[in-house]
Amino acid sequence: MISAFYYLLLTIFKVMMIHIKTILSIIALGFILNYSAYACTTFCINTDNELVFGKNYDWMISYGLVIVNKKDVVKRSMVGPNSIAAEWTSKYGSVTFNQYGREFPSGGMNEAGLVIELMWLDETKFPVPDTRPVVNILQWIQYQLDNSATIDEVIATDSKIRISNRSVPVHYLVTDKTGKTVSIEYLDGKLVYHTGETMPVTALTNDTYENSTGYLKRFKGFGGNQPMIESKSSLDRFVKACSMIKSYTLSPERTAVDYGFDVLKSVEQGNGYTVWSIIYDIKNLKVFL
Repeated sequence: MISAFYYLLLTIFKVMMIHIKTILSIIALGFILNYSAYACTTFCINTDNELVFGKNYDWMISYGLVIVNKKDVVKRSMVGPNSIAAEWTSKYGSVTFNQYGREFPSGGMNEAGLVIELMWLDETKFPVPDTRPVVNILQWIQYQLDNSATIDEVIATDSKIRISNRSVPVHYLVTDKTGKTVSIEYLDGKLVYHTGETMPVTALTNDTYENSTGYLKRFKGFGGNQPMIESKSSLDRFVKACSMIKSYTLSPERTAVDYGFDVLKSVEQGNGYTVWSIIYDIKNLKVFL
């Protein structure tokens, strides 16, 4: 009788596990499909007197935390088995926007004026495992805000750490207080970045920077004859943001912060999927949400 009872319990448990795995698979698929469909716009406006960075966070979950991260804190990355954890002590304090707990930001700014934000990028392929310590896609942001003041320092960390190749595919836009901006992507397992002369426009959505600028060249004002398309696709949001950045003129009645929110409004997703619109005033170390 007892054996039959245990057999029944085991059978029920197996059935439950099958259903749980199915449910989790559906949730994971929904996560990927939704994230890739609603997935962010970033840009930087840099004039002689103003330097602002804008981000639309397009996602189906709106909750989050604003975290103040202190300097001089000893940290260690969270990694899986057979991976080497990165270890460091934070040099800079920062303010970050987090949905998955402390140390896992989707973006933020540190006291040195370095701003980092991420966006989905299907083409991403992170490096295969090697001897470098590992961080995930969100810990990479916190690591940079803790340790870097300039985009050159951010780029240089590629020799010190790597992003786990089990992470979801993203790329980053980074601006420092000098006004220098860089796109950070991992394609075919290698770091690819654009900055300075290789970055004619300072915006990023959900296509590679190279593909985005190639598309941009079709349009009026950027070498082509095609009028702007009013669409919320990744490439058309990129064109819209670039066009508005190019059109910005300094005005005592309307600051770059105000105009930045106009840009974000023009590329926001419908149906409430743009959940955060953030402007970083880098020169004054202020954040507007």
